Amino acid sequence: MKVNTARKIDVIAGLAVCSVLRVLHAVSPFKGRAVDRGVKPPNRVLVIKCFGFGSILQMCPMLTALKESFPGVHITLLTFAENAGVVRLIPAIDELVTVEFRRGFLRFAWDTLKSIRVLRRNQLDAILACEFFSNYVAILAYLARRAGTMTIGFYRNGRLRDWLFTHMVAIDGSQHVSRLFFKMLTPLGVQAPYHVLAECGIAPGPAAHEQVKGILEGLGVHSGDICVVMNVNASDLCLNRRWPRACFERLIRMLLDARPYGQCLRIILIGGKADVEYVGGLCRDIASPRVHDLAGRISIEELAALLSHADLFVGNDSGPLHLAVACGLRTVSFFGPETPHLYGPQGARHRVLYFEQHCSPCLNVFYYKETHCTNNICVQSITPEDAFVAIDAMLREISPPGE
Repeated sequence: MKVNTARKIDVIAGLAVCSVLRVLHAVSPFKGRAVDRGVKPPNRVLVIKCFGFGSILQMCPMLTALKESFPGVHITLLTFAENAGVVRLIPAIDELVTVEFRRGFLRFAWDTLKSIRVLRRNQLDAILACEFFSNYVAILAYLARRAGTMTIGFYRNGRLRDWLFTHMVAIDGSQHVSRLFFKMLTPLGVQAPYHVLAECGIAPGPAAHEQVKGILEGLGVHSGDICVVMNVNASDLCLNRRWPRACFERLIRMLLDARPYGQCLRIILIGGKADVEYVGGLCRDIASPRVHDLAGRISIEELAALLSHADLFVGNDSGPLHLAVACGLRTVSFFGPETPHLYGPQGARHRVLYFEQHCSPCLNVFYYKETHCTNNICVQSITPEDAFVAIDAMLREISPPGE
């Protein structure tokens, strides 16, 4: 299914299903409403987050705190199959349950029903529904629960949906999204400290490191080179986050011509299988032996290994940006439709370029992460010169001129 189709189904069919469940719940002798658990630690917790592997990474501080507070807890994550690669990098997750989203509605519906049956057998103590306004996720949480299960979701002020949860968390737009997820632990009595994303232990395995080492050697990238990983794409969740192709081309040429870096600067373009044509076209137009195209050629785990070997990440607001942050890499990122105050990298190792417009941000959780913008002037207002200054400052911190 396409993302926009899924959103429409979630609103129309989702509300209808919520209404039916409410009627059935009212006449059922089994109400399934949990009481406060007090200090009793949960044994099994289900976390549901379907869209965006970058958003899944933003849950890591919450997942880490959950493990620290209850060391024996078993955490299961339910997500769409396309996110499986990044989920396997998160050490706090013990079990993964996936629903196939891209292979049509019938496969999606079948996987959903199968997942509910599997999860109901798990005797879950708590369910954290981490999609902000999704009816689908609220329904999943309700159907996967048992008597006494605490179901925690974000407050929407919608009578047809909010009743599905035993506890609701208010959305505070002044807080970073990772702290909003962290807030979901309050009903469980969690007292563990908040950790930033880079402290959550995201790390690829030795095999991925060896594979990437071989790829870099094959490209002629040596240990003394300055390696910049660049993501020129944005997922189909919102293509308006993408900085214009012409701006990326101009920026890359400026970096290649910059005297302080000389021949030691290497730029590696990344992307998924759907981005091969877009990234390949840009690489061919630049036609430099110091610009390399790895779009569609490496897995998520290998991408994490590549980011661990690199010196700097440059790119749009997207999943790879958050993965770079999780791997401890310095970043320069472009924001526009989404506000960096909610989703941007945190800390002095990161530079965010964001020139707020009268219509910014038009992409946020309060609008179901959907925008009808046809002219993303917010990201177009970022010039290659702006980006070059930010990148140059970062590279000088890594390798000052003259060294």
